[in-house]
This record gives sequence, structure tokens and C-alpha cells, in this order.
Amino acid sequence: MKFQKRINQLIFIPLILVFFVLGLGSNLSISFALPEGGNVQEGTVTFEQPNSTTLNITTSNQAIINWNSFNIAQNEIVNFYQPLSSSSVLNRVIGGGISEIAGALNANGSVILVNPAGINFTQTANINVGSLIASSLNISDSNFMSSNYVFQNDSGLRAGTVINAGSITSVRPGGIVAMLGGVVENSGSVVAEFGSVALAAGNKITLKLRASST
Repeated sequence: MKFQKRINQLIFIPLILVFFVLGLGSNLSISFALPEGGNVQEGTVTFEQPNSTTLNITTSNQAIINWNSFNIAQNEIVNFYQPLSSSSVLNRVIGGGISEIAGALNANGSVILVNPAGINFTQTANINVGSLIASSLNISDSNFMSSNYVFQNDSGLRAGTVINAGSITSVRPGGIVAMLGGVVENSGSVVAEFGSVALAAGNKITLKLRASST
């Protein structure tokens, strides 16, 4: 009980600070959580932000993007436009923070999201993609470009946790949804019609993706 009392006392001061910040009104700028700091490593990629809550990303057949952060807030949408349903884009987070996906992610092809710190799809996440791989295990650029999907923990530290509490759907028949990491948890909905769903924890995992020409 003594421990509980100390917690209640400590909460009082932060609450005062929060009310003070909210009282700034129009002087307070709102920060959205769209992916930030995209740096193209391979392929051709264009970024378009038609409004403050939407990010459109058009890629070549294969592309690699390193991000400082990759988050999607509940009111935000990230759309990937790819040439074919067999196209694939690797998004690697190098900024160190966990990726929190609470909004919408759409793509006609395969989207790979790698973040060694971990990935959290919240209850409001709505993912509709050709295929999705969410991993806290890394994949090298050379393996990705040669379609050799070997994911491994090369950090020397425990790989982060990958969690899904939202809705993930593979919109391509025969697509794959894979969640890979040091720890993997699913309490949400995962659908891959005529495809595959893989939840795997470990230090090295190899995936085989089905090809499509459409």
C-alpha cells in the first residue's frame, strides 16, 4: 500500500503540466505520427502528402526505404502504390523507436516493415495489403533484392516484440501475413484468403513467398 500511495503522489505534478500545455491553445502545434525521415536506398520512390493525415508512396517493382520512424496514428492513412501485386517494398526503421500502427495502411503489393525495437498494431489498426511482413528481425538489402527472405537478429540484443490487436487482411489471393520477432502476440484479426499466416518467434526465420504476375 505504501508503494501505491507514492505513485498517486507522483502523478499530481505531471497532471498540472499537462493542463498548462493544453491551455496554450492556438499556440500549440499538433504533431502527427505519419512515417518520417524516409531515405530511399534502392529503387524509385516518390512521396506525396495531399493533406496532414495522408501519405501516398509510389514505388518501383522493388524498393527499400530507411525511415527514422514509421508510425500511423488512428486518424492517418498510408497508401503504397506498386506496379504489380508481386511488387515489394522494404521499410526499415533505423531511428530506435517502436512502430505504433493505429491507423490505415493500404497497398496492392507486398509491404515489409522491419523495426528491431518492435511493432505494435493497435486495436484501431486497419491493414489491407497484398502481403505483409512485420518483423523485428532484420533482412539485408542484398537478400531482399534477390527475394531471399531471411530474417535474423543481427543486433546482439533481444529482438523486439511484434503485437497485433487490430485488423490485418491480405487482399491478394495467395498472399501472406507474417509476424516475426523475439516475441510475437496476436489478439486481433488476421486474414489471408487462400494464402498463409505465419506467427514466429526466434533469432533466424526464412520465408517463402508465393509469386504473382498480376
